[in-house]
Amino acid sequence: MVQSEPGDMTFPGSSMSNPREVAENFSAVRELRQAVVDTAHKLGMRWVSYPRGDDVEWLAKILTLIGLRGKMRSMACAMERAGFPDFARAVQSLAEEWEGPVRILHFSDIHFGPHHHKLTTPSGRHELMSASIIDWLEGPTAHRPDFVVISGDLTWQADVRQRWRTAHGLPLDDSPSEFGAVVEFLNRVSRSMRSVGNLVPHRRILVVPGNHDAAWLGDAQEFQSFQNAVHKTKFVTPYTARYKFTDLEPGMVAKTRSDADGVPVGVVKYNIRGVELVFALVMTDFYEGSLPASPRGQSLAEVHERVCKARELAARNEWASITEDELKEAIELVEVLGRHSPLISASYFGSVTRLMGNVAGHMPFPSNQVRFCVSHAPMVQVLGATSDVVAGGHSLYRACGWASDNGGEPMFNALLSGHLHASGTVRLTHPGVIAISQGTATSIVHPYAYPPQRGNSFGEITLGLNEEWRVVGRLIEWRWDGLTWQQGGRKKII
Repeated sequence: MVQSEPGDMTFPGSSMSNPREVAENFSAVRELRQAVVDTAHKLGMRWVSYPRGDDVEWLAKILTLIGLRGKMRSMACAMERAGFPDFARAVQSLAEEWEGPVRILHFSDIHFGPHHHKLTTPSGRHELMSASIIDWLEGPTAHRPDFVVISGDLTWQADVRQRWRTAHGLPLDDSPSEFGAVVEFLNRVSRSMRSVGNLVPHRRILVVPGNHDAAWLGDAQEFQSFQNAVHKTKFVTPYTARYKFTDLEPGMVAKTRSDADGVPVGVVKYNIRGVELVFALVMTDFYEGSLPASPRGQSLAEVHERVCKARELAARNEWASITEDELKEAIELVEVLGRHSPLISASYFGSVTRLMGNVAGHMPFPSNQVRFCVSHAPMVQVLGATSDVVAGGHSLYRACGWASDNGGEPMFNALLSGHLHASGTVRLTHPGVIAISQGTATSIVHPYAYPPQRGNSFGEITLGLNEEWRVVGRLIEWRWDGLTWQQGGRKKII
């Protein structure tokens, strides 16, 4: 082996910020390339072979794959011993940002408000259950995600009490703000996230609203509180580009468009450690237009009007004024909407398809790209191990073309959702597509779910690249055992 000399590189090793820059400065050292192959074999990557093409491209990819496998520091130590100290220092300088898989935490139905669980700590102190998630993030295992996805129902009543008082010209009272608690929680989560270049953590927290985040007061502004609190705090939502979010940050592309009814969809793309990630943020809780009839024969629009009245009374704490009939109608509304959710038009998913084409690119998709559709309501039935399409979700299949419409390649690799307060996954008929419904991390667990739920949960998705430069992904489920978050099942999803 020949030791590299200082003249072999253009910049000091410690100043290099990505594998390609390292490759451009060291690929001319022939002996180093052979040492990289030998070291990769010692680290268990027997598939690494001596390059036959572009040396820079080869070395950049090898360093990226070594990093995704969490072996960048090991590579640096081995190359130091092999007699390449400058290269070792350059690789070591990449480890903080480039070592380890791309990590996504998936939460749903956290429900800040009266049904957000509370815990009693060993010291006797009472705190919200969300504090246990912060403790988990900040603990000695240092999970430190790159992305956080929340698939709806951040609150229980969407601050409807305060919305009602504002709409009627009344002063605000001192009741706690549910969305205020959400923003405080997400701000704390953001401080536990990994550094990714100049892309600030808030731009990597992606949130869609759920039905509980809609303040149904009959004023056609159901999601105004959500927008005021969550979107305007710079988190990524379906409303992103409406507020000139596009191009604010290097390392990401964000676009928004709306269908004919003004319902927004947002698509955002990132490139992190060689993996290109695309998220479509989809609204599944607009119950406008043609609604099915309720069990009593009334249209849901009529029932909705009555429920709005009931909510106004509830906002004034005048529950006694709600009649039994109104209460039954409210229950029927929830049940019927649940059976017909998501009520999404084919034209809306036409907007999704066009926007995905603009941001993600067209067929065939890059092998290192992974595409997620994030919605609150599941697009398919994921409990009971069946892949039946939920009513209304057929438009998703038509628009995204799981089969021949897109040359045999699906628009998405995974559908992330919540709503059911129970976790489950199911493979769709097209190979390589999986629906993941995440349970609630901090609220009431579905009592009748099948398979039975074993407590609160959230998901952790890890992404890497194989030797063919294709995305591979795994899902780890974390469950609350009454004291701590424990790792549950693990499965390959991509």
